[in-house]
Amino acid sequence: MLIGLGPVNLQAQLIYQENFETDGDGTRYTVDDGDVYEIPRIREELQNFDMHAPLYWAHSSKISKVAVAIDAPARRAILTWHASINSADVTEDAKKLLGNTLDWLTEGQTSKIAHFATGGSGDGDNVIAELLIAKGFEVIEGPTGAANLPPADTIALVIVSSAGADNTLTSYAAPLLTYNASGHDDLLVSSIGESNQQLTIDNVSITTPGGAAGDLTGSFEFVNGEQTYDLIGVRVPAGAVVVASALFAGSEPVENLATVDDMVSGAKASIKTNGEIFEADLFVGASGLSDIDLSVPGDPIGGFATVGTGVLDVIPGTYSFALGADDGARLRIDLDNNGFDDGDNVIVFDRNGGFSFEYGDVTFPNAGSYNFEWTTFNSVGDYGAEIWYNYSIEGGGSTGPVDFVDWTYITDWRLFGFADPINLSGPIAVTTYVLDTPPVLVEAPLLVTIDEGVPLLGGLISGQNGEGFFAGGGVNKFGNGGTKTLTLNPVDVSGQPDLKLSIMVAATDLDFETGDFLTVSVDPNLGGFFEEIVDFRSPSGSDKFIQGSVHGIRIGNRFKTFVYDLPSGTDMTIQIQVLNTWFNEIMAFDNISIYSGDPPPPPKEDPVGGGDIYTVGAGPGVLNLDGA
Repeated sequence: MLIGLGPVNLQAQLIYQENFETDGDGTRYTVDDGDVYEIPRIREELQNFDMHAPLYWAHSSKISKVAVAIDAPARRAILTWHASINSADVTEDAKKLLGNTLDWLTEGQTSKIAHFATGGSGDGDNVIAELLIAKGFEVIEGPTGAANLPPADTIALVIVSSAGADNTLTSYAAPLLTYNASGHDDLLVSSIGESNQQLTIDNVSITTPGGAAGDLTGSFEFVNGEQTYDLIGVRVPAGAVVVASALFAGSEPVENLATVDDMVSGAKASIKTNGEIFEADLFVGASGLSDIDLSVPGDPIGGFATVGTGVLDVIPGTYSFALGADDGARLRIDLDNNGFDDGDNVIVFDRNGGFSFEYGDVTFPNAGSYNFEWTTFNSVGDYGAEIWYNYSIEGGGSTGPVDFVDWTYITDWRLFGFADPINLSGPIAVTTYVLDTPPVLVEAPLLVTIDEGVPLLGGLISGQNGEGFFAGGGVNKFGNGGTKTLTLNPVDVSGQPDLKLSIMVAATDLDFETGDFLTVSVDPNLGGFFEEIVDFRSPSGSDKFIQGSVHGIRIGNRFKTFVYDLPSGTDMTIQIQVLNTWFNEIMAFDNISIYSGDPPPPPKEDPVGGGDIYTVGAGPGVLNLDGA
């Protein structure tokens, strides 16, 4: 059953389909430099100890698991700390917290050897080393790497210092303490943190008593004066425990909409950062119902505000909107086309608090385009913001709760093959405002623990059409050491009008850089020249996911279907190329089809509750959002 859809093009003709239900290498398509390396082969043939999941360019049936799915092999602790911290400035309470954490990590270990995989000679390293020595451990340094370490059951603790990353220890089954921000993602314990930050952390609060906190409770002084720190990333595994939090220097809290309006007008000085998003979902720690969770431009710490402006294309009628936020938000729609003021308010909730939804109705008198303004603010701590509307109940009047049956978030559903009555037209231009005032103290995690057996960051590639699909992970680690290619057999499209390509794409979102990519290209006439249709890659060095160059839609672990315009041709060849460089960088594709006319839209289902999520994007001839 298709919910909330208008009429679809019943005249579309399916010309070709490769559904990857079986491996077609050498018969239906040609794979260049294909192979599969499971862990034993990686260790024996490649002599590589950095990779902790299979490496492959192959059909999924040949791979044990297309996933970053690793449970913590032993206890893990992530600490805001640094090798250079002046030991004389470390308080006794800080040493007690560190000592209790070391006790928790090494509980039940028979070995009395603690090993610095990196570092070990800095003053901050020495604080930890001296605590271990006082507890009867022998502390040794290097050589680095799991390949050079003794069996894990002979080591009580391994330490990754800010002095250097060690990417080999993800699956090392000894307890691990890390304070190397740039390596957290490869260890799968958190997203990449900020390195070498000059901060004053003179006060710490126990967030979760017991466990690694031991008998410590309340708040206490931590380290005196300004020091250099490596920080914990904003994402940690779902089963992780925040043991202690600290007060960091951040921006002044934004407590109400009046402050936001003053920053926008210039009445209050602010620092601004601009960006664009294509789905109405912003995230800094507080996720609502959607799991898209796009970054706030500028990655602010502490208080801030955002103002997003865009255009909605609508069919006349009355619709219910839901505005979600932590802390507060406002939605305005300019129905009379005379600019924004209080008369355009649809939903206003001017408050501080955890993520929740407020509701309001809008009557659009005419079909056409309407400007909207989406304002949010964050006082301190976690933040999230989303816009949804009810597409299945006519006449408005819905007061929730928001779900995936009657509601959908704001985006351009026409890109997704749906005839929804409300669609985003182009991107949402987002400006982040931070008060231009002296820094204030904001709370953030200082110590996070992960117990043995807790799933680390990552996840399974899922939502494919049927059982099989094609995937690449860490493809530069074997074979030719570079780009991998799959070329479909030529398809006769002679005389077929209005050609469309449909392809399903999925990818992890942990560790991509701008040099990683998945491209789709076409040779219309066996001319030997491939024209790029779309390039999926990370939008910046700090964004670890990939998105399409044409539409800006973020790719996740669950497959999404995209549709692109194709040129006319005769014997048409489609080619996929992939380059990625690490075991936690996975790109996958499935169900490649060529249509004459618009293909029917796939089902719009629950992307969180287990149903497949499919979206469809338009090609270069339809969208031109990035100037391509």
